[in-house]
Amino acid sequence: MKLLLKLAAFLPFLILSQRVFAATFEVKEVPRSEMESFFTIKISGEVTPGFAAQLDSEFSKIDPAKEVLLHLNSPGGLVDEGLEAIQIIKQQKEKGRVVETTVENGDKCGSICVPIYVQGKNRYAGEVAAFMFHGARPWHSNIPNKRKTEELLNKFVEAGVSEAWLKKLFGLGVFSEPGEYWVSGKELSAERSNVVTELIPKHVKFKPQRLPIDPNMGPR
Repeated sequence: MKLLLKLAAFLPFLILSQRVFAATFEVKEVPRSEMESFFTIKISGEVTPGFAAQLDSEFSKIDPAKEVLLHLNSPGGLVDEGLEAIQIIKQQKEKGRVVETTVENGDKCGSICVPIYVQGKNRYAGEVAAFMFHGARPWHSNIPNKRKTEELLNKFVEAGVSEAWLKKLFGLGVFSEPGEYWVSGKELSAERSNVVTELIPKHVKFKPQRLPIDPNMGPR
């Protein structure tokens, strides 16, 4: 009974933490040419209650004919909420929408974020983007749940992720033992995992720009 009371006292803190770090969604239309455009949905933060509903709401605001790029920067979160989000993405694709995903240089995609990421038709990743894998685990333990983990592994296989690569990770205990397996976008590409389909270079060059200088301006 004392243990249950302690857990009950701790649970509100967990719920509060999820509210504080719940993902934010930012939608932008990006011109591709004078006649064409696509939309980005930038998702930053944890997968918490309401994540899937929010994603569905953002999709509903965008013309069904428009391509959507999901820009992910998330440590992960609730497995069941992530599975609902995956189902929403699948429904969008079944309706004919092109959905792509990206994790930019300096950003991360961990835990349930990765099964969401692999739903993209094309999956972009920065060479130094960080990805984290582990088995699905309940909130009260760091020990992976076999049934839930198998459900997530099936999502990877359905998305075309290399089964040989997944078996290698399984052999390392990544999905069956407590822990975290971190890997960069460049490593995922080099290992032919098919998690990432296109790399974003870590050295991105820009066209030189300079503001015009008025000689009459300055200290007097």
